[in-house]
Amino acid sequence: MPVLRTISFPTGVTCLAVDNARLADCARLQHLAPFDVVFGGHMLCTCRWPSRPFAFCRAAAATTAAAASSPPPLGEEATLQPAAATLQPAAAQRAARTCGGIALDAEEVDGFVDGLRPLLGRRGVAVFDHEGGWPWGLEALLRRAARRRGLFFYVRRGPLFTNFDYVLSARPLFDDVSGDPLQRDARAVAWAFLSFAPAVALLAASFRAGALPQELAPHLEAARRGAALALAVRLLLPFADVLTSRDLVLALGLARPPPPAPPPPPAPRR
Repeated sequence: MPVLRTISFPTGVTCLAVDNARLADCARLQHLAPFDVVFGGHMLCTCRWPSRPFAFCRAAAATTAAAASSPPPLGEEATLQPAAATLQPAAAQRAARTCGGIALDAEEVDGFVDGLRPLLGRRGVAVFDHEGGWPWGLEALLRRAARRRGLFFYVRRGPLFTNFDYVLSARPLFDDVSGDPLQRDARAVAWAFLSFAPAVALLAASFRAGALPQELAPHLEAARRGAALALAVRLLLPFADVLTSRDLVLALGLARPPPPAPPPPPAPRR
């Protein structure tokens, strides 16, 4: 968590210089714990991938291969087994780092979650809002690390295989987002976008080859335009901060205002 030295903090606010990858090494921070809420903005963002695309691709491939060859442990083994026993760090993965400086390998992600766990205590919640990004294996690493440390892990999906937020909690949360239709269909919409152009090209080739009757052409063209419009609208919704159906209702102004608060009880007479 970088320190903004030009900001004057009010009385009672403590400013600490902490390495995100070594939260456990900051004794002062651990002494102030636990916290109800830990918030990180762009700490886990992976938007640096254009500067090192091959490093991020290698990190994603290494994480996927390791996860496929060694499934995560279950039950008590998930918290007792050392993290390095299943996912070994690779030097190539160290070049791929988040905006917070955390490398996309098991050792650093496990160390980050190790340092985060005591900060949350029994009821704390950590929210990492990085405004979208391809995970490049980070989601799998965080999920495994959270499972080993007894934390609950939640993801907020964005468009085209991106993730908008990661949430780690010391206790289960009432999650009204993961089951939302606009979250459940996020990956399906991304695959539909990638397959749309090949599907249209295949239909066009079928008409030219005479495999499909020409009478279907106007109907399929109308369906193509409707599907393209619906797909474009669905892909643009997250960029308008619409990640769930409730967000859509609020954006359209259809949500009912909350009921007024009840009046306070009268003061007892003396």
